[in-house]
Amino acid sequence: MPPLLRAGVALGFILAGLGGAATGFAIGANQGPYVGAPPSDAGAWPPFFWSRAGGDLRLAHFLAVHAMQALPILAWALLRLRAPAAAGWLAAGTLGWAGLSGVAFAFAATGRAAMP
Repeated sequence: MPPLLRAGVALGFILAGLGGAATGFAIGANQGPYVGAPPSDAGAWPPFFWSRAGGDLRLAHFLAVHAMQALPILAWALLRLRAPAAAGWLAAGTLGWAGLSGVAFAFAATGRAAMP
């Protein structure tokens, strides 16, 4: 396996493990995914039905857990494209995915819908 792809897999599993655990524990500690919103999926976004009425921790959990697919795919694409500075792009993608997950968590934790 090429080193860049190995790094993408490793980074994806690390981010998914840490972020997925943190958001999963937050859902459990909150006794559900909804923050500042009535527990309802009515009017939510299909196909996942994340709440548009208030904070929904499931979006942050989804993003965190699926880093394990997104980052290896990014690494694979960078290899296929023979991208210059591919390791830098993978690092930027990792930070971007972590940031996106963090922003989704921050929105949900404060009771704001990430996707109004």
